[in-house]
Amino acid sequence: MASLFTRKLSVVLIILLLSAYASVAADPKDKLERLMEFYAVNDNFNGTVLVMRKGSVLLDKGYGYQDVARKIKNTEKTIFQIGSITMQFTAELLLLLDSQGKLSLDDKVTKYLPGFPNGDKISLKNLLTHTSGLYDYSTDTAIMNNPTRAFPLDSLIGIFKNKPLLFEPGEKFEISNSNYALLGYIIEKMTRWNYEDQLKYKVLHGSGMYHSGFDFTDLVSENKATGYYSITKDTAREAPIMDSSLSYAAGSLYSSADDLYKWHRSLSDHIFLPKDWQEIAYTPFKNHYAFGWEVETMFQRRFVEQTGNASGFSSLIMRQENDDICIILLQNKMQPADVNKVIANNIVKCLYDKDYKIPVTINMVAEKEEILKSKAKEKDIDIDEEPVAESKKVVQEKIDLYAQYTGEYVFDSTFSIVITHKGKDFYAQATGQEPFRIIPESNTLFYKAGVDARLEFVKDENGKIVKLILHEHRRDEQGIRK
Repeated sequence: MASLFTRKLSVVLIILLLSAYASVAADPKDKLERLMEFYAVNDNFNGTVLVMRKGSVLLDKGYGYQDVARKIKNTEKTIFQIGSITMQFTAELLLLLDSQGKLSLDDKVTKYLPGFPNGDKISLKNLLTHTSGLYDYSTDTAIMNNPTRAFPLDSLIGIFKNKPLLFEPGEKFEISNSNYALLGYIIEKMTRWNYEDQLKYKVLHGSGMYHSGFDFTDLVSENKATGYYSITKDTAREAPIMDSSLSYAAGSLYSSADDLYKWHRSLSDHIFLPKDWQEIAYTPFKNHYAFGWEVETMFQRRFVEQTGNASGFSSLIMRQENDDICIILLQNKMQPADVNKVIANNIVKCLYDKDYKIPVTINMVAEKEEILKSKAKEKDIDIDEEPVAESKKVVQEKIDLYAQYTGEYVFDSTFSIVITHKGKDFYAQATGQEPFRIIPESNTLFYKAGVDARLEFVKDENGKIVKLILHEHRRDEQGIRK
């Protein structure tokens, strides 16, 4: 990958933002244990949790029952269906093919499926980011009410193929399992190799995930969890196993907490793709959604996460790369995605906030609202919000906010970077180069998709931005605002 700025950079070792960022609590193990026990006792968690930070596993433990009837308890080895978390694996396979020059994310569907309705409008990137407008086949109750039935791939694609688009590609964001089902279908047509086998040998085995796979129905393992619609102290209602052919490339994977930890390690160590290429998977397009990952900001850090649901199962994986944090929640109990999100966000609080107090009562709605408010406060800029009618005062306040970043930053007599904005989009233009869009990772750190470089704005004691630090290829250089 070419350098972001075509000039020789001097080596400057700079350690920034240590005082600005909240410090990670020294030993949160006890809080994590008490937090998870609280949710387990109050019937909000039945499964396995794994929390790791900087290579150390702080919690890897099962709660409740893997099989209620046989009184087998969940452990760190229990295997669960993980639903939509499958999408990030499908996305990784697409990026691998992209990095090998076998396809381009800008390719239209018709390149691989000639004659596909509206395929000349829909790009692979639209499918990856849920912006295609394709009808979601998983909303068809006639099909989903019989989840145990095997479904031929051509028949699966036929469910949504001829449906009218819900919106023009790229116009909106709307989750649709059809997007990733079509990606799996395209992978098979293009490579002439079964999607599941490709993912197994190229990605799962490449990560050491030998307890993960697709056909959960026929899986024979002492660690296989039974899925439940509900589990309480007195009752348990078992759920049927969804056939992997129905969820396919959008949600058919099963895995364990230990295997998903290996997945995190593979991504952090860039086993499959170089850092700048892997970064594309975490670059939001609309509504904070990237390629199989949602992107959020907490404690002025970027977190990537994804929830999943399958018949009788719910799951979540959350990662923070700079602090090497991974949170995995796998439940063999149907839960709304918000339940696992609230639990994960409280785990994050345990890791970063030394004064965080464990909840004493369950109120998931209130906790979710508090989390959303907290995240909103952290984001001085939100480039993904839908435009709304605003007063002149609000518009002026936003203009003033954006203006604090704009201007020329001089590095030396021959090189500078000019920052501009158009609406909610920011652009950087280096000397002798075309402008390119930069994306906020926090309120001071910006990046360009697909490039191993960061632009960091530095404030003085009065909160005014006075410097710009270019971080590139482990080298840093400082520009002064003109």
